[in-house]
This record gives sequence, C-alpha cells and structure tokens, in this order.
Amino acid sequence: VKDFKKSDLLYYKSHLVFGVVDELARHPAIVAAAQDALGSRDLLLWDSSVPLKPAAAAATAPQHFPWHQDATYWGLDPADGAVSCWVALSDASRAHACMRVIRGSHAAGQRAHALRPADPGSMLRRGQRVDGVDDAAAEAMALRAGEMSLHHPWALHCSGPNTTREDRVGVVLVYASPSTAPHNGRGSATLIAGRCDAAHWALSSRRPAARGAGSVADAAALEAHAQALALHRGALQASRRPR
Repeated sequence: VKDFKKSDLLYYKSHLVFGVVDELARHPAIVAAAQDALGSRDLLLWDSSVPLKPAAAAATAPQHFPWHQDATYWGLDPADGAVSCWVALSDASRAHACMRVIRGSHAAGQRAHALRPADPGSMLRRGQRVDGVDDAAAEAMALRAGEMSLHHPWALHCSGPNTTREDRVGVVLVYASPSTAPHNGRGSATLIAGRCDAAHWALSSRRPAARGAGSVADAAALEAHAQALALHRGALQASRRPR
C-alpha cells in the first residue's frame, strides 16, 4: 500500500488499521501539544493519514499538494475546534518537498477552492486548490525525522514534488475537542485523553495490533476502519462559510 491518493487506508483514519500510527497518536508530547493548541484536556483523534510522497524516480507524475486549507471538506463546526499535527517520520527538507505555508493566512477564514480532480499530480482526491496565492510569500516548514509542526485548519499550505531519491514519509494527526461537531450531526473519533460525553461522536474503541509499518491489517481492523469511514464520509462536505 503506497499510493496515498488511491488508498483509503493511507488517506483516512490510518490509526484504525496501522498500530504504529495509533501508538504515535498517543505519544505524550504530541498529545500535550494538541491539548495546548485546542485549549482542551479532553481530546479526540478525528482523523489521521500517511501522505507518502514517493522519491522522484518512483513517481509516475510529480506528486504535489496544491495550495489548500484543510477545513474545506472537513465539515466540522467550529473549524478551529480541530488542529493538524504533521509528524515527520523521515526528513522533510525543501528538496523532499516539505510543507510551505502562508503565515497568518488562517485569519482570513475559509476561502473558495477550485476543483481539479483530473490533475494527475495532485495528492488531494478532489484536486481542490486555492488560486491566486502569492507563492513568493510562502515559508518552508522543513522538519527533521522525529519533528512535528502544527497548523490551523484555515492555514493556506502546499508542498511540491519530492526531488530526492528517498520517499518523504509523514503522518498527519487531526485532533479535535469533544465540543467540535460534524455538520451532518454524527461522526467517528477515537478518545485519546480525558472524556467525551457528546452524542455527536461515535467513539472507536478498538485498537489495531502492533505491527510493522508495512504490515497488512487484520480483518477486524479493516472492518472497524470501514465502519468509521462510513460515518466519516457522511461528515465530509464543503465548509458552510466560504468567503
């Protein structure tokens, strides 16, 4: 499983099928950072993904993330009731195509996105992108393996093609406070810290077996992932507050 865009296991709720992602999501330093960012001791893991960006020679087309905002198709209210934690499992230098951001862009709120689903190089399934971004104003968020960055759901960010001989491997962990609610009324999440009594969350309690990063998940883990994904997809819709 290496094609991020085509694999549901890499694209959505990877922590339900990969034990290493589940364990990483519970790392005390990561949990504490997410709690501080959200101002909540009670913490849910709403989503996770493994955006594997292949080495230059392995890519059939230059793989990139266009300028976008994470919140666009999350369908969460409020949008700032969640935070993205990007954890580097390998070096993510400029050459590896680290994330690039527009500082302070979250303050402008949700922006309109154009859809380019036919873009073969976009690692976003809808090919969503924000046009007209001043690329010269972008700041590189280079990370060494083991480092992490956090960003707001409305932060404008992108990343270009990996030009090295090494895969760029990272894990994205999206945490939310229990008071954050899916637009469709009910969603799936995993309780990481504290408690959650909110009726709008169906809590996933099953944890995947501890296996290597390349291992195939067991049938029970795949079923838990499928059930959570059914709820998750019901919550995925464009933001109600385009600007």
